[in-house]
Amino acid sequence: MTSPFSQLANSIGLKSIAAKCFTTGLMLALVQAPAAAQSNDQQVRDKIAPGITARELASIREAPYSKIFSSTSASGAPTFGIKDRDYNPGESKMGVFTLWADVPESEFFGVLVRYCVPNTSIAQDGAYLSEMSLIDNGETLLSLTANSAATVAKSEEVQAAQQVVYSDPFYDPYFSSWGGYSRRSRNFYRRSWYRPTIAEYIPAVNCSSGGNRFDLSEVKNEIRRLPEKTLQMKMLFSNGVVENWQLGKGTIAEMKKLPTLIRR
Repeated sequence: MTSPFSQLANSIGLKSIAAKCFTTGLMLALVQAPAAAQSNDQQVRDKIAPGITARELASIREAPYSKIFSSTSASGAPTFGIKDRDYNPGESKMGVFTLWADVPESEFFGVLVRYCVPNTSIAQDGAYLSEMSLIDNGETLLSLTANSAATVAKSEEVQAAQQVVYSDPFYDPYFSSWGGYSRRSRNFYRRSWYRPTIAEYIPAVNCSSGGNRFDLSEVKNEIRRLPEKTLQMKMLFSNGVVENWQLGKGTIAEMKKLPTLIRR
């Protein structure tokens, strides 16, 4: 028997949940990802959205952000979704991707979360995303705790270590110490072509990577009452770490158009 979530996955595809939401492809494809990252992505996808095929994954890739889109399940049932992202401008591979999904025929209504966040203690502690809240000016408007697919966060490399070699910007051949003041002019012309180099090691950049799925069936009224503005998205992990991101106002406005929320 096909589960409600499988119907959703089979119709709209969830590659966006398992891939890198924070590159241009935004959680849509594992393009040249390290083997370890691909392995973790596969594990997260299998937990959050089991049974996804390559063909099924492709449909979500073309859907716009913060706009409701629809498709059809293998059984012919209509399915609906809205995808959203928030990412770190300084490191676009870090961020949070959400897919707000609705399969009315199967009574599946939930949000799927894929994250790659900078606090590496989450992965070091083997923690997982346990709660998620939407907050406006310090007031909690929506609290999600009914999760069913938490994955233990893993450390994921988003930027490899580098060694950068560049010329010393402070080197002045005229005032170099070769031969003292009386030889400055001669040394300047002799050594003006020379400039020492400096090597700088830049360590790798890692994130804590994982995902979860939250049920929305018990918070429909709270979602209907959400203000159509960008809200703080607070993520609480099992080790007590809190990550704060944002959910866009366009996504919130579109959520209220989902069939399950239109029905009373």
